Amino acid sequence: EYIDIEIEPRKPNVPVGVAEISITPIAVQPRPANALPSIYTLGDSTVKSYTFDEAPMSGWGQVFDQLFDLRRVRVVNYSMGGRSFRSAYAEGRLNDLLLDAHVGDTVLIQFGHNDESLDETRRFGRGASEAMYQAMIREVYLPAIRARGVVPVLVTPMSRVNGALKPGESYVNSFQKRRFPELMKAIGAAEGVAVVDLNSCSVEYYNQAGE
Repeated sequence: EYIDIEIEPRKPNVPVGVAEISITPIAVQPRPANALPSIYTLGDSTVKSYTFDEAPMSGWGQVFDQLFDLRRVRVVNYSMGGRSFRSAYAEGRLNDLLLDAHVGDTVLIQFGHNDESLDETRRFGRGASEAMYQAMIREVYLPAIRARGVVPVLVTPMSRVNGALKPGESYVNSFQKRRFPELMKAIGAAEGVAVVDLNSCSVEYYNQAGE
């Protein structure tokens, strides 16, 4: 509904005059005939690609490309640790992805862990309420992605592992205070967006692996 523009002088105490600001939408990019279709991943530390010196830490986005024939598709990971729906948008991570994408490309989006935070002193700020989480998806991410002709896929955030689990106890979904996975599935159903329920799959996997 509005655009916030901040203009700063090159030197302190120097007046700045603006004659005109012209804003023109950037046209969508049809895929060139010689370009491979792209699949993008966008998320937090559970999705990001880690450097060799950070091993054995790994996000699923780091190995996601192994599911594809890379002669036929391009897989690009825009994920970074500590990010939430809000911070990934604010720092331009979503914008960069969409300006690289062509019409018909796909983006898989998974946020939730950092959106839970209530700590104002965290590096990337506090998280989101359930209302804000829904608003970021429905009012920011999905309209922007669709406006570029890109196909969105929502991925529910994997459950955290309970390190204090006792023998005989079962793992359960860690999102109990803020039910982001359920909200994401509901939005997907309402908006006609495909949802990969990684949250449920993760709990099932943890219980198969055992404590």
